[in-house]
Amino acid sequence: MDVSREQNFSDAFKLRAKVYYHAFGNTLDIYRTKTFSTINSNSTTVGPKGAGNGARTSAFTTTTKRASVCFSDWAVTKNHQLNFSFNMIDDNHKNQSNENYPWENT
Repeated sequence: MDVSREQNFSDAFKLRAKVYYHAFGNTLDIYRTKTFSTINSNSTTVGPKGAGNGARTSAFTTTTKRASVCFSDWAVTKNHQLNFSFNMIDDNHKNQSNENYPWENT
């Protein structure tokens, strides 16, 4: 989600705002060879493609970021401008080294 808005109240005063939320997850598969032809293990397979012992050694990550930003511009005189900004950002990243392990904040 990404919402941006700009409002001109007069020739001398303008307000800009943005609110956004981004989230994504990722898995990291581990390969045995440099050519990426043989999977050592990943998040969905065990057995023939897995490590052989049922272990799932892939890494899992999830990242979320939400923020709100506000800028105001005020032309005090022809050659002078007053600017104000407000930023609030919450950035959260978690790792899980194995599917059955607890999530860790980083």
